[in-house]
Amino acid sequence: MQAYTLDTLGLPPRDSRVPDPGGARARATVLESVRRDPPGYPLDDRLNQAKHFDSLPYLCIESIARGIAGGTIRITQKRNRAKSVSATPSATQYKALPTPHSQADDEEYVPAPDSHDLVRLFEYVNEVDTLEDWLSDWVVNEELHGEAVLWPVKDGDGFPAELWVVPTAACTSIRPGFTPQYPDGALWVQNWPWGRGGAFGAGTGTSFPLDNRDILRPRRRHPLYRQSGYSPLTAGAKEIDQYNAISEGRKKHMDKGFSPDVVISVPGATRDTLEALRAQWEGRLFGSKGERILFTDGESVKAERLQQGARDMDYPSGWEQMTKFLCALWQTSSGVLGLTEADSYAAFYARLKQHHTLCLGPKVRRMGKFLTKHLANAYWPDDRLCIEIDLPAIDDQDVQDRQLKDDGQQGVRTVNEIRGARNLPPLDGGDVPPSIYLSGLSGKQQQVQQQAAIAAGTAPDPTKMPEPPQPDNPDGEGSLPPKMAVKSRLRSILKSL
Repeated sequence: MQAYTLDTLGLPPRDSRVPDPGGARARATVLESVRRDPPGYPLDDRLNQAKHFDSLPYLCIESIARGIAGGTIRITQKRNRAKSVSATPSATQYKALPTPHSQADDEEYVPAPDSHDLVRLFEYVNEVDTLEDWLSDWVVNEELHGEAVLWPVKDGDGFPAELWVVPTAACTSIRPGFTPQYPDGALWVQNWPWGRGGAFGAGTGTSFPLDNRDILRPRRRHPLYRQSGYSPLTAGAKEIDQYNAISEGRKKHMDKGFSPDVVISVPGATRDTLEALRAQWEGRLFGSKGERILFTDGESVKAERLQQGARDMDYPSGWEQMTKFLCALWQTSSGVLGLTEADSYAAFYARLKQHHTLCLGPKVRRMGKFLTKHLANAYWPDDRLCIEIDLPAIDDQDVQDRQLKDDGQQGVRTVNEIRGARNLPPLDGGDVPPSIYLSGLSGKQQQVQQQAAIAAGTAPDPTKMPEPPQPDNPDGEGSLPPKMAVKSRLRSILKSL
């Protein structure tokens, strides 16, 4: 039986490379386009997405924005670097921060000096916004549109001097190469898009371009279009529509639904009589809100319902299901939003911890990595900077107190580590376990008490006490016999021999 191989089948060997100029050119073009990262075209109506910043989406996004805006931006430098912008201390820096750092080896990173341009940039982001405002605007735009536009305004030396967040809904993409001024593409900011004022600053409403090389675009990538963002509103569009339909249906039923409160029957009454009675009733007996009253001449009244009511459509159950889904869409919970109350103190902290672990923690780590790569490393590559966002700790205080107490008794934590967990500054000599620190502290307290007693005159001063009396032995020292007695005794012993 003949054995079939690649050669017998007429195929080239596996390790052969047949030239393919067209394919190589296409790959190089795509790779160069990906490296330039041009702005992608919006796949959704961003203006409509901005209008959805209400109701339950507003509660979810606002809770995320408040949580991240309450964090602290920490800028560190790697210790073992070839070129240093400032002299770094040789000892480990113990920092009293409320959360553990994401760096594996904290002693390898030290705080960046306050004089560094990046540190001063985050202390003063721009003329108008605080750091909290800037972070909040970033989060709101990214959660609504799946993409945010950050604009670092440069100084005369080409370094960022200000940071701004441009509304994503006001931006339109300009493809790469459309004009020679923007080889990597750009964004056209429609600063007067709706006739009510500038979306980005009032001013004169003048629209302007932003070069793609001068902006930063953190985004949740679309699964198919790499350069475009993917909004959570798009991912949960059907459920959001159902939630809005339930809310609109309930409001429409309350506004226009006919459900008479009183039926007045007057047997044999004419139409004029019924109208007169109605006018008399409305003038005297109606309340401030009015009542829905039906007047009839006594004949049978028959009313048929043309559509299902709120009870039949089970609005409460549907509203609750859609609420849970939308909260999960933004990794929040109804307890964090204030829609439901916590049953206990432990349940309250459990919900906050869940929100911190599943929602805020991953977001701030991603934001820190993005700023480190596209801001710190892009403009200060030799300084080896790292940007992180530290969030306040969400821990049950009772559990934390017990853990710190056990760790202190076992000696696995130092005094400064315990104080750092409580967000307190370090102490001199506190780099030892609590037992050793307290023993040294007790010795110091004894010295202080003795000095206080000496100053008060209740204890003698050891430096002023008289010297002890010396023994009367001019020829010797201590308790030994005199030297002359020893010599005479030796002479007598020698004579006897």
